[in-house]
Amino acid sequence: LQEEVNPLLTELRKRDIIVTAVHNHWLFEEPRAMYMHFESVEPPLEFARKVREAFKVLKD
Repeated sequence: LQEEVNPLLTELRKRDIIVTAVHNHWLFEEPRAMYMHFESVEPPLEFARKVREAFKVLKD
């Protein structure tokens, strides 16, 4: 969701994950859904563990 973008972006950056894009696909939708692209060059399991930890800031 829109209000989760900054907290997630912060957590990804703390883990040296590069955020390459933040955008939406729809106009006037509720709730405001956002899409975030991110990447890192490292072993896949390390990347997955970092992302899992960063995702803990998201709402259920």
